[in-house]
Amino acid sequence: MKTPTFLIGFILCLAMGVNTYAQKEIPKVAGGNVYAVIVGISDYRNINDLSFADRDAEAFSEYIDITFPKARLVTLTNEQANSDTLLNALYDVLIDSDQGDTIIFYFSGHGDCESALVNQPGFLLTHDTPPHNYLIASLRIDDLKSMIASYVEGKESEVILFIDACRAGKLAERNTRGPSNTASLLLNLFDKEVLFLSCTPNQLSQEKSELNHGVFTYCLLKGLSGHADANHDNFLEVEELRRYLLDEVSEKTGRQQTPVTNGDPLKVVLMCPEMEKGLALTEKGNNKRFHRPAPFEQHPPSNAPDFSPNVDNLLRLSPEEVLKKFHQCLEKGNLIAPADDCANHYFQQYPSDSLHRKNKEKMLARLINELLRKSGEILLKYIYEGHSSILPADCGKAIKELRVARSLIPPGHFLYRTIASKQLFLHGLAQHYVASPDWQSAIDSLKESVEIEPSASYAYNELGIAASKLNEFQKAELYFDTAMALAPGWEFPEINLKNTKMIAEEKSHRRKNKSIISCGRVIFVKKGGYGNGSSWEQATDNLQEALLCAKPGSEIWVAFGKYFTTKDSNRTKSFVIPGGMKVYGGFAGYESSKEQRDVLKNLTILSGEIGQPTKDDNAYTVIYTKNASNSTVVDGFVVMGGSAAGSASHNPLHHKGAGWFNDASNGNSSPIIRNCIFMYNIAREGAGLYNFASNGTCEPSIENCKFIRNLSEVDGGAVFNDGNNGICRPKFTNCLFEENEAAYGAGMFNRAEYGKAVPNLRNCVFVANVAYIRGSGVYNDLSVDSKGVCDAIMNGCRFENSRSSVGTEIRSRFRNFDFLQKELKPSGNY
Repeated sequence: MKTPTFLIGFILCLAMGVNTYAQKEIPKVAGGNVYAVIVGISDYRNINDLSFADRDAEAFSEYIDITFPKARLVTLTNEQANSDTLLNALYDVLIDSDQGDTIIFYFSGHGDCESALVNQPGFLLTHDTPPHNYLIASLRIDDLKSMIASYVEGKESEVILFIDACRAGKLAERNTRGPSNTASLLLNLFDKEVLFLSCTPNQLSQEKSELNHGVFTYCLLKGLSGHADANHDNFLEVEELRRYLLDEVSEKTGRQQTPVTNGDPLKVVLMCPEMEKGLALTEKGNNKRFHRPAPFEQHPPSNAPDFSPNVDNLLRLSPEEVLKKFHQCLEKGNLIAPADDCANHYFQQYPSDSLHRKNKEKMLARLINELLRKSGEILLKYIYEGHSSILPADCGKAIKELRVARSLIPPGHFLYRTIASKQLFLHGLAQHYVASPDWQSAIDSLKESVEIEPSASYAYNELGIAASKLNEFQKAELYFDTAMALAPGWEFPEINLKNTKMIAEEKSHRRKNKSIISCGRVIFVKKGGYGNGSSWEQATDNLQEALLCAKPGSEIWVAFGKYFTTKDSNRTKSFVIPGGMKVYGGFAGYESSKEQRDVLKNLTILSGEIGQPTKDDNAYTVIYTKNASNSTVVDGFVVMGGSAAGSASHNPLHHKGAGWFNDASNGNSSPIIRNCIFMYNIAREGAGLYNFASNGTCEPSIENCKFIRNLSEVDGGAVFNDGNNGICRPKFTNCLFEENEAAYGAGMFNRAEYGKAVPNLRNCVFVANVAYIRGSGVYNDLSVDSKGVCDAIMNGCRFENSRSSVGTEIRSRFRNFDFLQKELKPSGNY
């Protein structure tokens, strides 16, 4: 980026081409003060970058600085130009302006309409604008028009806009009509102001590397430096600048870009800078005044009418002290609470007489903007991560804040629509966070939300979710389609639409074919299959139905792909493996024998990833076995996505055994688990596998399995062997425990109060497991006065690179210990 001195020099060098320019006396600007908000964004956080928009803004700012040294100038570039910062800058300038002042708004960056649907709003995209759902963070064009109308009309102030926003270069997932539609909206809305637009609605504004600027701004700066002053009177009329831009921009773009102007042709808009003043500035160096909007100071008396008829003359604090506390509360985020020490409280306490009117207006603007920003943070979480990423308390707080914001402004205020729509959306969203959701109430609130703000794609997406909860699938599909049309490229509505269609088809299919599965000796399951499961050609894709149909001794062959515990959002559903059943994964979908399959090549995934695309509403347990005999076999699967995290509940399935809960309570459960991978499961205890032997015997055989990156909040990151009041004696052979985490026993946790927990491990490897407190590899939990037996029998096992805060603990009975010490010495444990 060039230095400010270079930018000044750029303007001055252009000006030197006008021979008589320095000889003329420059009249003073008619009217009052000059205010300018100048924005240029090349570096966008979430969408495609531009090359020279920030340079354009800095150069234009230099022009204002040279021409109007006393101008109030706010320049925002790149990360400075967030939506809330820009709004605050505009509020301050518009409120501060008085009779006869000149207000200049320059914007260089992306402009877009998100959807190709008719009557869609246009947006000037700020640094923090998301790649979809522009409503959440941007400068809406009709809001800009309303702001100007609200604060400038009646003052006879001059408003001049320079907009270089229809940039060439397709935005992600957008059709190129978006910028063009934005240009049309700008021309239609700003018909009373002076508007210089970089191109016509059917064109795109170009940047050129040889100019180091956008073409429009390059020519604009050249014209403002004197080249557009056709009659050499040092004043630029609208028509003079229009003709110059039309000729120069058209020439430099090969007639592909034609600037457009609105405004009285004879109106004087700006003046050319004085040459001698410019040279003096160059000698002094950097004289720029770039700054972000700061907390405002008290204004002198105004002749404007009172903001409010209620004037409190008995304030305990001076107006200056109240204003200071107001800003302190804004910085702390104390917007509406505590009641006697929050921004809203100090706003109400600030006097409303004519002396303090402008400050009162700006306090209101800042407070409203901040209240909206808080709800915007929740909406950003929603569009990126789904409803499960939002804390219920945050949602409730945002609803209260928007209620206050709504009470502070009249229904005719230009932000009332936005506030009301977001408040109603959050009311509907809040049904996700209550024990007994009222989905019809959610639909009612969300319908009101989209009636107020028809472009709110996030509200349509939530409408689809609520409708699907009530099995109103046709309505849900319509809502999801609308959300996709309003926000192209947003993946959530598309995912939700696919899931809704699958659920609707499945329910319809089941109604028509109640006994579709052929319960033969082998049932074939394959993704996309619609048959009865009698062969690969007639495979079914419904693994749950196959498990319900199969008889003891029969087999289920499952081809590669991902199979979910449910197609709805019921977290309690699992793949229940009946005793005596043999279930094999890893097939390609054509094999005639189990020996032909390749479990590593044909990954067959059993997943708890249901609901929203986040883990918090996944199935509690992916696989469940109850009193399964040793003739029960599960072979060749990846078990992932179970989420049984959170506080302990009465139902152990809700906080234990997210991958597999093997239940031997009051019986015997000893299945064979072979060639399986347990990964990315989360639970309070036993995230990968939980062997439960309460008043029973639990002796599963786990062979050639891997437990990778499972996480338990408390005990047993990979495996928890629970022998309380029972016998838990699992056998692990050739198993890998890698990068699992827990507070105690990251690899394995064994417990036996009044029972036995004696796992037998042969040739197992524990690598890089992390215990936050103790037992990164294996932790045996047995109190001093316990009558149980808790031990781990290990043959040829190895522990590497595991760690815990207190030290790796393996309180076990080792066989062949001398051999272990010699050949397989634990290494890197700490």
